[in-house]
Amino acid sequence: MKQDNQPKKINLVLWSGLVVLAVLGGLVFRVIAQDLSVSLSSAKYSTSLKKTEALIKNFNTDLFNSPVFRSLEHSITLPLRVGNQGKDNPFFQPQTEEDLFLENLNQSL
Repeated sequence: MKQDNQPKKINLVLWSGLVVLAVLGGLVFRVIAQDLSVSLSSAKYSTSLKKTEALIKNFNTDLFNSPVFRSLEHSITLPLRVGNQGKDNPFFQPQTEEDLFLENLNQSL
């Protein structure tokens, strides 16, 4: 009878090992797949970055030195005056005489 249990134990160990290997393989695959997707997305943006760098290098700054640009004036007066900071609270309840009495009573204790 002991020999009948031996193959079952070996099968159990083998199946357990296979499950552990499958889980570890899945985790490794997931990490590699995420790494691959990051590298693919960075390749997608690298062409846009190259185009942006080319625009920056070729940007003509003579516009800011022109007399027309320098003659521009601000159309607002500073400092700005402060306006309302939002709506009034519709649930605000001013203090009543009882509230003031209770507040003074608590402070005196």
